[in-house]
Amino acid sequence: MPVEPFSHVEVAVDFQLFRYEPDIAFIPVVAVCPFDPEMEEDFQYVNAPSQAGWTLHEHETTLFTGPYDLVHIAVGLTCTWETPATFFIDLVRTRVREVPAGIGDADRAGPGAGARLHQSAPNPGGPLATIAFDLAAPGPVALRVFDTSGRHVVTLRDGPEPAGRHRVRWDGTDALGRAVPAGVYFYTLHASGEEESRKLLLAR
Repeated sequence: MPVEPFSHVEVAVDFQLFRYEPDIAFIPVVAVCPFDPEMEEDFQYVNAPSQAGWTLHEHETTLFTGPYDLVHIAVGLTCTWETPATFFIDLVRTRVREVPAGIGDADRAGPGAGARLHQSAPNPGGPLATIAFDLAAPGPVALRVFDTSGRHVVTLRDGPEPAGRHRVRWDGTDALGRAVPAGVYFYTLHASGEEESRKLLLAR
């Protein structure tokens, strides 16, 4: 869908899902990105009740478009294990609304209104997490991981980065390459003189 570059937009996606049996093992997923989604971490899970027949599902998000003039929206399913089944997705409806200037919290704008830190995927997940962030313009960034007591664990990025989307893998180790315990961690992006943090749950 066409959007204005360097703006914040609210995107809503509604769709209907049909399943013959209530316990068919799949989960609906939705991707809303300023680029064509290609990887698993581009998608988010949608809570779906386990029931037969048609169900209506909704997904809303706010994103910063950066230098892009399109928002790509994709709806699909991920299977938790191999189970023969038939299902249908129908009546997909999307709505995009630009957020007026000056409205929104820190999570909407991100650091300096020119960067956006995304939730790690998978979360919770094993000792290999993907952390994505968007930069509207090139500049220095620092991406660091901390434990719940505020102690620095590891620095994943520290230096100049070009504009666009960046993906960084964290293998669950500290700055010395030692595996850290399972638990809650925080990763922080410093850019444009500001910072944004998100929580990551590491499972082993």
